[in-house]
Amino acid sequence: MVVVNPRRVRRFGEGMGILAKTDAIDARLLALFGEKAEPPIRPIALGLERLLTDLVARRRQLVSMVVAEKNHRELTTTLDEQIEKALRADPERSELVSLLQTVPGVGPGVARTLVVDLPELGHLSRKEIAALVGVAPFARDSGSIRGTRRIRGGRASVRTALYLSAMNESRFNPVLGWIYERLRRAGKAPKLAFIAIARKLLTMRNAIARDRIAWQTQEG
Repeated sequence: MVVVNPRRVRRFGEGMGILAKTDAIDARLLALFGEKAEPPIRPIALGLERLLTDLVARRRQLVSMVVAEKNHRELTTTLDEQIEKALRADPERSELVSLLQTVPGVGPGVARTLVVDLPELGHLSRKEIAALVGVAPFARDSGSIRGTRRIRGGRASVRTALYLSAMNESRFNPVLGWIYERLRRAGKAPKLAFIAIARKLLTMRNAIARDRIAWQTQEG
């Protein structure tokens, strides 16, 4: 038995003018390929040899993944530095990024995403900004039927950043964690509860951008 690359057989068939493909045609084509190409017979790894081959191949894959991740981390660091430099050239945006980071749990990545991808932040009402980002559920009613409210559309990059932030906040922020638990006890699905927290986080940051007041000052 010989294992060959199926693409080689397919290209061989096309070169012979065989373009159709059925089981019967494939069987004849494989036989013809074996006769004409005479592919070399190689031993098939079995038992311990097969195990060692698989383990070495898997290790090679993991080493390649580690190298790729290290390169990605270095590239991310370089991009962060470039973004920070560009923001410093715009004092207003730079100030807003700093103000947003006064909210517990908000890192530079989320703050930059909000400032860059959501320039409307601070210029719309809480309902308008929630609808724009896509964290406001839309009604699906018809007559006496009340359908499940669902979110749709909006700024995907901002919504993703807020959703991930909401997952983090529900674990480490006592106030938002309590809101999450209350929603879960009320029968809300985890995803719906996270969206509700994401919307609350958005409206809080919208108020900070509107008033240009740090979070600690608002709480005080």
